[in-house]
Formats: sequence, C-alpha cells, structure tokens
Amino acid sequence: MKMREDRPEEWPPLVEKRQIQDMVHGPISLFYPLDRVVDTREFQRLRDLKQLGVTYLVYPCTTHSRFVHSLGTYWLAFKFVELLKRDTSLNITGQDHLCVSLAALCHDLGHGPFSHLFDGAFRDASRASKYTHESLSIRLLRRIVGEKEIRETLEQYLGKGDEFEKNITFTEELISSQKFVRAKHVTKKLKAVTWLYQGHLYLDS
Repeated sequence: MKMREDRPEEWPPLVEKRQIQDMVHGPISLFYPLDRVVDTREFQRLRDLKQLGVTYLVYPCTTHSRFVHSLGTYWLAFKFVELLKRDTSLNITGQDHLCVSLAALCHDLGHGPFSHLFDGAFRDASRASKYTHESLSIRLLRRIVGEKEIRETLEQYLGKGDEFEKNITFTEELISSQKFVRAKHVTKKLKAVTWLYQGHLYLDS
C-alpha cells in the first residue's frame, strides 16, 4: 500500500487486515497497520504478563493476560470513536480515530511482571526515577514507531514530518492520562479545553 502524494489515506481501511476471536467481545477487527504493531516484540511480550497479578493463585480462572486486555481495550475505543464520528459537528478525523485506537492498543506496554503488583514495589524502590507504567508505555511506543517499517506504514495514515509527530504526541498524551488544560486563546463562550499539545482541540458544549 502506498500513501498518496497529496494527503494521507483515510483510516480505517475498508477491509480489516486481521480478525481475532475474543471470548468477551466476539470477533475483533484489527485494522492495518495496527496488526503490524501487534506483531512487534514489545507488544507480544504482553502475552506473558498476568492482568490481575497473583490473583490466579486464589482464583485459578483469572489467568488472562495484558495482551488480551489490550486487544479488548483497543476494540472498545475503536467502536466508541466510530460512534462519535457519526456526529459530524465534532470533526473527528480518520487520524484521530487511528491515534485513539493506537493509544488504547498500546496503553499497557510498560507494565512489568504481575502488572500493578510490580507497579507498587518497583515504584516504591525507585522514587527518584518517577516511574509509572504509562511513562514506560510511551517509551516503548516511541521505540515501535521508530522502526522504519512500522513508521512507514503509520505514515500512510498519520502523515509525515511535523504532521506525524503531532499525531504521535497526541497518542502519547492519551496514554499518559494527563488532564485537559484550559485554552487561553479561546473565548469563554466556546468553553473549550485542549490537550497539552496544541492542535487537538476538544469542545465542551
């Protein structure tokens, strides 16, 4: 697939690249190029991370992984934005849709062994580093999109250069869970708030 020279392609593509059968959500459509992200070592590592820490030692059925959880989170986020896009006044673009889907898919990349159980012990032992699994998720996402093949597939939909960086920054902000900040350049009547990175405006009516 080649990106048109005039502008990035619309996302999602008309046909999903891969379909995954999930016990909770049923068939999950994994649209290109997110299937490429799932195939990376950084994402496949989530197969070995317990979602609920050591809970499975008491409740044997709670053995599901961060991998399965992340796929479900992606699918719910994808469907949620899909519904919001029906309201054309929101001006939600295909790039927005992909950024939200990518953030949902990768939001837990930075978890350590046994998930939040690791969070507590590791964070207590390394207060100087200000460790959070969200910050590590962002670092791992940067490593993934830094790979030439992955970046080129994402550029087909997220643009190149500054446009690409703006969209990846937006994705990182979604993962970091930063609060909205009040936009100074917008009138009070609009009651607008904006992401920490300028350019992605959320209107609160």
